[in-house]
Amino acid sequence: MEGGSMKQPERDSQWWDDLAELNPEAVIFDDFDDCIVGYATRMNAPALIIYDEDLMVENMMGRGLDYEGAVEYLSFNTWGMWAGDGTPMILRRYEGATPKTFDKVRSGPSN
Repeated sequence: MEGGSMKQPERDSQWWDDLAELNPEAVIFDDFDDCIVGYATRMNAPALIIYDEDLMVENMMGRGLDYEGAVEYLSFNTWGMWAGDGTPMILRRYEGATPKTFDKVRSGPSN
């Protein structure tokens, strides 16, 4: 990408400390901290950072690429990459999920 590297936010919060303790080998993509939606854990597996696919596309479009160029760049340089057991997960949102759906899940079943 032209234009140099974007400034990374500080990584000194409890969230980053927790991740480092759970998986010191977690891979972090440069210039995409604003696309992180969390990390995932499961039994007997390292914690992995989760990036939001849509936010990553928006990030690249903000750097001057059109939609197709952003998807092509990300497909080749990040989404298709394997960097070992610390390779991040890429979240593709379920299109049926809405804020209303999430509110219902959080509040529990209706009586």
